[in-house]
Amino acid sequence: MAKELDKKQIQAKEIMRNSVVSAGAGSGKTTVLAERFCYLVTQKNIGVEQILTLTFTKKATVEMKSRIFTTLREAAQNGNDLAKKAVENFNNAQIMTLDSYCASVARQGAHLYGIKPDFTQDKDSAEDNILKTALPFLLKNRDNPAVRMLAEKYSFDAIAQKFFSDTVQKYSSVANPIDFKKDLLKQKDAAVTAWRKYSEAASDCVDRMREIYFELDKKRQELTTIAAIFAQLENYYEDTESGIPKVERPVINSEDIENGDTAKMQEYISSMAGFCSVKNTVKEFKETLSSLYAALKQLCSILNFVWGYSTAEKAAELLEEFQEAVNDTKRTTGILTFRDISELALKILTEQPKIRAEEKKRFKAIMIDEFQDNNELQRKMLFLLAQKESVNEEGPARAEDLCPEKLFFVGDEKQSIYKFRGADVSVFRKLKDTLKGEDGGGNLELTTNYRSDAELIHAFNTIFGGEVYNPNFTEQQKQDPGHIPSVFTPEAQAPENTPAYEALYSGVEILAEKTATFAEKKVKVHLIKKDDSKNEELLSAKESEAAWVASEIDRLVNVEKKYKASDIAILLKATSNQNIFERMLLQHSIPYSTETFKGIFGDGPVNDLFSYLSICVYPQDRNSYAKVLCSPFVNLSEEEAQNVLALNLDPFDDSARGAVNAESLSKWDNAAENFRKTVELSKIQPLTKTLSTLWYDLGYRYETLWNESVKMYSSLYDILFELARNSDLVPESLATFIDGIRTYQDETKKLQDIDIPLEQRDAVHIMTIHKSKGLQFPVVFVCDIEYEGQKEKNGEPVYMSPEFGLSVNTLPAPFCLKIDCGKIDAKRNYFYDTQKDVSQAQLSAELRRLAYVAFTRAEHELYITGCFEGRFSSSKKIEPFAYIPGKIPNSDDSTNQSLEFPRTIFTVLCPLFQYFSPERKPDISQLAPWNFESTECIDRSEIFEKTDSCKENTSDNKILAAKKMQEEIECATVTQKEDVPNIHISPSHIHIADDETSRADTEYFAEDAPFQEINEIVKSTETQGEAAFSFANFGTIAHLYMQNAIEGMQTEIPKSEITGLNGSKTKLAAIKKACEKMRDEFLKTELASCALASSWKRTEWAFRSRINTKEGERILKGTMDLVFKDKQGNYTIVDFKTNQSVAPEIYYSQLACYRQALLQITGGKAKIKCILYYLRFAKPVDITAECENTVIEDAVSEVI
Repeated sequence: MAKELDKKQIQAKEIMRNSVVSAGAGSGKTTVLAERFCYLVTQKNIGVEQILTLTFTKKATVEMKSRIFTTLREAAQNGNDLAKKAVENFNNAQIMTLDSYCASVARQGAHLYGIKPDFTQDKDSAEDNILKTALPFLLKNRDNPAVRMLAEKYSFDAIAQKFFSDTVQKYSSVANPIDFKKDLLKQKDAAVTAWRKYSEAASDCVDRMREIYFELDKKRQELTTIAAIFAQLENYYEDTESGIPKVERPVINSEDIENGDTAKMQEYISSMAGFCSVKNTVKEFKETLSSLYAALKQLCSILNFVWGYSTAEKAAELLEEFQEAVNDTKRTTGILTFRDISELALKILTEQPKIRAEEKKRFKAIMIDEFQDNNELQRKMLFLLAQKESVNEEGPARAEDLCPEKLFFVGDEKQSIYKFRGADVSVFRKLKDTLKGEDGGGNLELTTNYRSDAELIHAFNTIFGGEVYNPNFTEQQKQDPGHIPSVFTPEAQAPENTPAYEALYSGVEILAEKTATFAEKKVKVHLIKKDDSKNEELLSAKESEAAWVASEIDRLVNVEKKYKASDIAILLKATSNQNIFERMLLQHSIPYSTETFKGIFGDGPVNDLFSYLSICVYPQDRNSYAKVLCSPFVNLSEEEAQNVLALNLDPFDDSARGAVNAESLSKWDNAAENFRKTVELSKIQPLTKTLSTLWYDLGYRYETLWNESVKMYSSLYDILFELARNSDLVPESLATFIDGIRTYQDETKKLQDIDIPLEQRDAVHIMTIHKSKGLQFPVVFVCDIEYEGQKEKNGEPVYMSPEFGLSVNTLPAPFCLKIDCGKIDAKRNYFYDTQKDVSQAQLSAELRRLAYVAFTRAEHELYITGCFEGRFSSSKKIEPFAYIPGKIPNSDDSTNQSLEFPRTIFTVLCPLFQYFSPERKPDISQLAPWNFESTECIDRSEIFEKTDSCKENTSDNKILAAKKMQEEIECATVTQKEDVPNIHISPSHIHIADDETSRADTEYFAEDAPFQEINEIVKSTETQGEAAFSFANFGTIAHLYMQNAIEGMQTEIPKSEITGLNGSKTKLAAIKKACEKMRDEFLKTELASCALASSWKRTEWAFRSRINTKEGERILKGTMDLVFKDKQGNYTIVDFKTNQSVAPEIYYSQLACYRQALLQITGGKAKIKCILYYLRFAKPVDITAECENTVIEDAVSEVI
């Protein structure tokens, strides 16, 4: 970064008018924002609390606060009194994410809209609640015509997720529910207009062809292709010369659409469908025929819309009913999404003048960073905050009503990559037009890139703007016909009708002191040609790509020593193939770090730890046992391990000693003793303690420290430990923990958002392009560029547009399935496919921006890698990707009919690959912005196959490593660990121990309790006073039966709860029979009838509730078995018990906690009944009065 601001940066810092600053990658926008904040404080005497500074992410907020504080502190150190005051009051600075600000506004007025002010923003929980509501709702409406129609294309799971859950979650909010029926009415009116437009166009095309025909001389009229057209004209007209059509062009109206009447439409389309079969026509007819095809395509799509209208109506009704149920849940739980909160904030500012007036007074200046990642809703909200104080009526703010100096937007349309979060880049572009003013002074640009080397900047200008890479070759470049293709449309060449969602490119300027020598190119493209031979001796193309990347990093770091590992980043569009790159980095002994882990239990020490824990609870798990035997925990040879496994005994059974060689007996005995101790301790101590014992006390951690090549494995232990810590908080049994994380052994499964600091000082960064936003690295590898992602063969169930709202993917009319329209796709639905095309165009535009973000992270070197098929010089292969930014393929524009949307970074770059291909022109490659090479798949024998690195350590190596560690330990500083109390308390832990929840105590068996068969089963699994199948296991199963009885679902018993039965089918059948009887008895009760009849009910309902105790604030965290609301609005909490006796006094405190939580959730006014239901006795016990009189604070304090 330059030490001083350049002229454009100074102008941006000091401008005193509402303005938009376009700041390209590396242009120093954060510095400008920090300097502007300081300028407003020191030169305009605005207090830190009067400047609202909004960022897009929490990470950006931290960075912004740091930069602003540092800038103010430097000004204060230079003697500025206002800066000194600002530093002293900096804790009052209003620097936050837009999410946080919206939440602060929403809390002020939430109660006015029936929402609790203490709502929680929890996207994952909110989405889970929506999906849990979706499946029962779908099953209830499975016979609805709309559901039956969707079921012809999608599975029930997909309908629940994509049609119901995603639609409401993505497009609706509790503040502004969608009027689905209104959207459909808009589409109906638009369909009438569209039919008129395209039917007129089609008739005009046929009339024009008739005119052209009669303008031709006789000889040309006799040509075969022209005669074919005349034959169709004769079919169309009553009399070709008079020009009277056989079928009159129909007019459709709303009533036709409502009735699904397509007869007239079918007849009209049939009358001219024959023209679609005409091939190789002469030039006089070509353009008119092309226009006719475009019109017929639209007419067929409108017919399909009319045909499916009644089904779409049913779908709209279902969505409105589902939306209402979801919003009811949101109001009750107080769990909202950011969309809910932001739309609620806007609604409050728009409709509540008093709140708006207070917010306007708070701030004299507003600065917004990364505004290209926001949308129209946020633009409206900021305009309301910038409105003149004299204007305070309800409604949106107009541009002319804004304070003239209050708003300062910073962004870059080329870096808008968050469409999936609701970002709308078109808002940023429109904002520039709104605020630029007549003199254009409201728009500023920061055009100098301070981040990247000059050669890289020249390459970016070529790739993204079509400029000549090396100015020395300008004349040579001019000799080549055609302009250089580019990823973006250059701003100077952009047509007026360029869509607002398309980013335009202006050339980036280079610092004067950065001179490009062009001695070597700083961009390298390496592509692997896919091999279709299925040769097992070759790595796959993706493995070959990853191996090449790893070897190149090894060269840069270990051979040439140009960079440290931490100087390098591997950026991916998605994590689907990340595990392959991780594996190749490990094989090259290159350390790496990542925030998203793929298949972390599939290799290395973490898998050994996981396997060890698994055989502690699943002794029959032979695969895990085999891994443990060969691991450093035992370190047997493969032959010894096979001999032990062949005996088919429990882990470390004494009878297996004879299968071990004499020299390994001490290792076996040691391991067997450690295993027995671990199994016993795992039953009574937290999972984290057990894991720490394996890692530290048994020495496995040091096996990863002996050898530098496997050091990177040690950080994965932290991931496993964090999962174990979360499991202890629930708490879960070891078996449940093992079952829960076993899925991550699959390399396709990813583990993300693990928020812990990993101990990794020098490692290659692996991340998605989205995660790299705002970062920079000396060397960047953009890999897997041909990755497209999963394609939905049937498309999405719905698409949404601002103009027409929600469109449903209805089935095509039978007529359109049968009619022969040549190349025309007659199966399209007019509004669905129009919105789908626009959506795809927007996604393709974002894909180009994604490439820009990825490439511009590089400071010194950029690598672009991927895999491909075919040849780049082939026009047939590349032509579909010669995409014109801003054009929609298959649209009305007949010049764009053959184009397709680019769906990968590879296809975005294909026109450039083709243009600079030596096969197209031998000497063109020297004009390219990169060095390009393509290679075949790599032979497996060329890749060094590492064996277990832990076994390769010699004694001498271990002694040397131990001495080195000893020196570090002797010099280390001892840090006293702070004892942080756990503030979370489970209500179920407040009561005294009972026979339902204990997993260890089997002393208490009531001989007179019903269902003695359960007691006998528990007794039969008892060993040394502990049951392998406990009362707690039975309680979990019985609760599951009750939950599914209420939800109308079939019950599947988790494997973890019945492992103690040792596979006994007789015992399992007895347990199922007992649970079914308990369920059936419960369903006969009035309590169950009321629950089933309730329109609002929840099973296994997780909650959190604050409570103040003598020891400080605590959080009650638990799960209610069943809670429902009756028609009078009163609530009932039901807690199921499988105890052998009825002793309700044990549970007064537990149910009182549930009652308190529900009171907080419902605003403290609801009437709540508390019921214990004893399943063995089929007996409900009302303990409402006792719960009301329980002092929860005292009960919680006793536990603490």
